[in-house]
Amino acid sequence: MIREEGPTAQVSTINYYAGATVNTGITGLQVGAAFDHVQDPQSSMFENNHSKVWSLAGYVGYALTEKLKLNGRYDTIQTDDGDLQSVTLTAQYDLWANVLTRLEGRCDTGERVFGSNQTSNDAFTIAADVIYKF
Repeated sequence: MIREEGPTAQVSTINYYAGATVNTGITGLQVGAAFDHVQDPQSSMFENNHSKVWSLAGYVGYALTEKLKLNGRYDTIQTDDGDLQSVTLTAQYDLWANVLTRLEGRCDTGERVFGSNQTSNDAFTIAADVIYKF
């Protein structure tokens, strides 16, 4: 982290990431893991205006057909303001060349999910995406 004094002070964000995805001996099945660590001394995402966040994720993907893939992911996240666990299930379909669609369901549970203004420690999200790959 770089910290300077004065009106033109610069503060940098530091991010460390490591991840890998590997094919298994089962056709169409992939597993992976990822680690992320972020230090952001002036983050507005958290109540105390600075943050240290680390996360660990495990995921699995299985291609049912050439165009249809099912994915699952589990994340555990620790922040200065609390902890969060997340489970995500995704169905991905390659609609046309360079176009894929996704339907995703995500369940988050933890301390102050999506900020301290929430009245619940749980959140459920359903998302649909259409993505064009250049």
